[in-house]
Amino acid sequence: MPFETTVYEVSWGAAGLAFALGGASSLSHACSRRNRTTGVFLRTAPLLAVLLAFMGARAHAMLSAPLTAWEALWEGRIWDLALLARQRIAGGLLLAMVFFFAVVPRASGFRLRGLEVLDAITPWAGASIGIGRIGCFLAGCCFGVPTQAPWAVNYPAGSSAYWNHIAQGRIVDGAEASLPVHPLSIYLGLAGVASASVALLVRRRRPPEGVVFASFVGCMAATRLWLEPLRETRFLDAVPAQTCIDVLLLIGALGGARWSMRNAPRTPDEPRSSARTAGTERFGLVDPG
Repeated sequence: MPFETTVYEVSWGAAGLAFALGGASSLSHACSRRNRTTGVFLRTAPLLAVLLAFMGARAHAMLSAPLTAWEALWEGRIWDLALLARQRIAGGLLLAMVFFFAVVPRASGFRLRGLEVLDAITPWAGASIGIGRIGCFLAGCCFGVPTQAPWAVNYPAGSSAYWNHIAQGRIVDGAEASLPVHPLSIYLGLAGVASASVALLVRRRRPPEGVVFASFVGCMAATRLWLEPLRETRFLDAVPAQTCIDVLLLIGALGGARWSMRNAPRTPDEPRSSARTAGTERFGLVDPG
């Protein structure tokens, strides 16, 4: 196995391990604050989410090339199908999010609500993205467009950036390295860490459930929209519908945060009321008795 591939796999494996351990600790802490036992399923849920995330990332990659995937399946090349294309992190994160929101609360006996679970694991999601992107950077994938910035990176001969620049006629075959390019993987990793930091700052203000997670998703989507034009895609596979996905995530995060703020209970033990009921109470139209 090439060194770059080994580094990539080890890095994302370390990211998954960090999320599994950190997420289990955060869920245990969230349960203790509610004077509830964690339970075996909640402790293992982050690890299961990591496995689902890798499956979702592979599935997204295969769905982005449906004709190639169908050809490999038709010809019985199951191994080629499993290794088809690159992993797409958006598909993995989406599947993990659905698991945490819809499956974990019910399977754990509703020790925590879905939004509580998402808020608890948010910081570890950002940290894991930061760790995994180190592997992307060292493996030479997700590199940026050429630049003369002082922090630009030259990838060695044989790398994806190297062959991409040869195909474009920007360097000659036999050159020692690629053109200097933006280290896009590092930018994306820092975006994950920065988004998690913003979510932690929001959590210190004790917002309603779901706002912490929404702030993380919103920051991630906004930074990716800002960084996506720096991605080098010519003669390479563009990330399918990435801009559209990030726009939808940003809109969903803003809408979700607004909904949580409007429907939040005024005290931890008070049941949620609709915005309409809250408005009538504000104007004294509801009998307090």
